Amino acid sequence: MVSKKHIQQPAKSWSVVHFIYEMAWPLRWYLAGMAFTQFCWALDMLLRPYLVKWLINAAVENSPDASAQLWYYATVYCVTLAIVIGAFRAWDWLLMRVEIRLRKNIAERLMAYTLGHSHEFYQQHMSGSLTNKVNDVARGVPQLLKISIERFLTVAYTTIIILIAMCYFHPLFALVQGLWIASFVGSSLLVARRSGKLADAASDAHAAATGCITDTFSNMMAVRLFVGSGCEQHMLRDAFTKTAHAERKRDLLLLYMSTFFSYSFLILAAVTLILLIRLFSAGAVTPGDFILIIGINTSLIWILWGFLQDLTTFIKAFGEVSQGLRTLTVAHDMIDVPHAKRLLVTKGRIQFEQVSFGYPGGQQVFDNFSVTIEAGQKVGLVGYSGSGKSTFVNLILRLFDVQKGTVLIDGQNIAQVTQESLRSSIALIPQDPSLFNRTLRENIGYGKMQVSDKELMQAARYAHADVFIEKLPHQYDTIVGERGHALSGGQRQRIAIARAFVKQAPILLLDEATSALDSVTESYIQDSLHHLMNDRTTIAIAHRLSTLMHMDRILVFDKGRLIEDGSHGELLASQGLYRTLWNAQSCGFLPDQKMNE
Repeated sequence: MVSKKHIQQPAKSWSVVHFIYEMAWPLRWYLAGMAFTQFCWALDMLLRPYLVKWLINAAVENSPDASAQLWYYATVYCVTLAIVIGAFRAWDWLLMRVEIRLRKNIAERLMAYTLGHSHEFYQQHMSGSLTNKVNDVARGVPQLLKISIERFLTVAYTTIIILIAMCYFHPLFALVQGLWIASFVGSSLLVARRSGKLADAASDAHAAATGCITDTFSNMMAVRLFVGSGCEQHMLRDAFTKTAHAERKRDLLLLYMSTFFSYSFLILAAVTLILLIRLFSAGAVTPGDFILIIGINTSLIWILWGFLQDLTTFIKAFGEVSQGLRTLTVAHDMIDVPHAKRLLVTKGRIQFEQVSFGYPGGQQVFDNFSVTIEAGQKVGLVGYSGSGKSTFVNLILRLFDVQKGTVLIDGQNIAQVTQESLRSSIALIPQDPSLFNRTLRENIGYGKMQVSDKELMQAARYAHADVFIEKLPHQYDTIVGERGHALSGGQRQRIAIARAFVKQAPILLLDEATSALDSVTESYIQDSLHHLMNDRTTIAIAHRLSTLMHMDRILVFDKGRLIEDGSHGELLASQGLYRTLWNAQSCGFLPDQKMNE
């Protein structure tokens, strides 16, 4: 379980090494056990060739006790092999334990951190791309640890053990192998740096291509209605072409690297054989020594060849993890202040005091804006698109922070309280509700962590959702599909209203809450909404002005300014913009003029 300390912790740029260390530390004893099994295997790489050497020497000596020696060495050989097999199985068990726990912990850690990002972060990144980033890191970190222990650490063990043994056997072999290993590792590290950059670029290109696919599937209705298949295929072709180009550059470098090192293996084998033949001709080595050196040399070559192959995988995984962390762990741009308190809503009075706000890279919306909504008031927001209505609601929810001024709820600055307590005190019914790909029961009950069946069904009745739910084959256990697309727009909106009934928050925000409903259903829902509004501060955005007739106040916005404030009757009598909109609207909706303002 990830602690809230981690969730609330101000973000900093996480390096791959730091992140791996943080995730691996709780599993350090498992990792130590994995490192020990690889030490046993590296030791076996030297021990078994020595046993073969003694077996060969005993066989060619043809002495009276040769048979006893052969049986002895054969027994030791088999026992050693049994120990190594046991070490391998121990490695498999430890690896299984580590990989499962690591993936779980990493996914929890990243999701806990990513959920702390601002609304703007999710507007800038596609959901499919973020999902891939989480999966890349959760898969990549266990892979990096596995390769580091299984290959890199084993190469270090083997190199040290073999060089020490060669020094005792013949310093010349130790010198040759030491120089070759040093040149091999040094060249690998030089190439790895360049490969890492290319792997990073390939990972970025792949993520962009995946994002295009997700974007296409998410907007399939628009693709069909606007006959956009050709356009989408063209965009995807460009994305995949860039991905293929980036991957080709990465793979070509790895191919060149593999070719170079393959011939370096040939050079090592040739030099070793030349030295052995000369020493054997001079009588300085036995047939068993000959087999020993060739066996050790062959084992070393195969170990380093495996190292080279896994280095390719390591570089790719490192690039994916690095890219994923850079995207997911950018600094939180909206965090709770130190020692933030919980918001205590006793009345529900909302105040904007000299608020200035503009979207990043966009025009200024509010400049020195002030207004007060008294506790329990029902307030409607009216204005052309872009006049500031939605921004007003977003600032109350603290989806964005104001640049100047304060937003207060019951005298408490919402920037000084926890975001969790703020949003738990507000229920929002959006214009286009998005549901989870879960059951209706889970979607309605999402407004309250512990909700009884009685509360849930009562909320569905208030929202007039029970009418269609009870006709479904699985009723409340029906899966609604991705974003609730198995339901109609009106059905999704009724589920959102039922969710708000379950939440029972003291502040209610309505953003065109009945826009997707037919006239008959809307009349029922309006009665339910009036019931929901009782004893709650309510703010409702509506283009259908008839839905606001019974509000206590109506605020008329124009280009970020509050130009009218009063009841429906007062505003009609004032001969202002509200009256103009009321007279001009068709079928109860605002006219299309100035919709681009």
